[in-house]
Amino acid sequence: VFCFLQSSINPDIIYGGGGISLIILKRNHKKNTWDSDEIKGLDGEIRSIAELDNDLWLTTFFNGVFRINRNSPENFFNAKTNEYEVTHFTTEHGFKGIKDIMVYKIDNEVIFTSPDGIFKYDTDQNYFFPYNKFGKIFGKGKLGAYRFIQNNKGDIWQDSKGILYKQNNETYFFDTIFSKRIPYAELSGIYPDKNLWYGGGSDGLLRY
Repeated sequence: VFCFLQSSINPDIIYGGGGISLIILKRNHKKNTWDSDEIKGLDGEIRSIAELDNDLWLTTFFNGVFRINRNSPENFFNAKTNEYEVTHFTTEHGFKGIKDIMVYKIDNEVIFTSPDGIFKYDTDQNYFFPYNKFGKIFGKGKLGAYRFIQNNKGDIWQDSKGILYKQNNETYFFDTIFSKRIPYAELSGIYPDKNLWYGGGSDGLLRY
């Protein structure tokens, strides 16, 4: 399993990203255990998961993006195939490449980071467009993004390249000086905790 996401709709459900499938765990309160389910046929190593309304968004290491539209998101477990729909998105839908795409729920919307910048899905056009909300440097693809972690203040840690500080007008200020203050070239994990950030990589652990 490459990633986990606890459902915001039903906290008793946890989604896990596998190599060729979505793993679903549901808490069994009577037995004090976890029951498991699996949706197969999602090739590409699922590296990130986001949930918004009826949709589960799954991104892969080398095979683009999958969306699972659920009829009953509050109890999506042991679902029959006619109770959900899987859609696969690739370069035909706006992405410049299908490798290293990640998905995040930021400010109650789903955004997609990639080596070619940040994208947002347009439902009406069924297409992913560059997204400038976090700065034109991301929307124009001048700076790629991978990890995009938001804390409870709304600020976002972007890989080892900087922090986007959320402003009162809902825009973001990108502090790149931050990246010069940390000794790590790459962080494989970033976790917010109240007023602190914790990061980890091959060089060790970092608290900021």
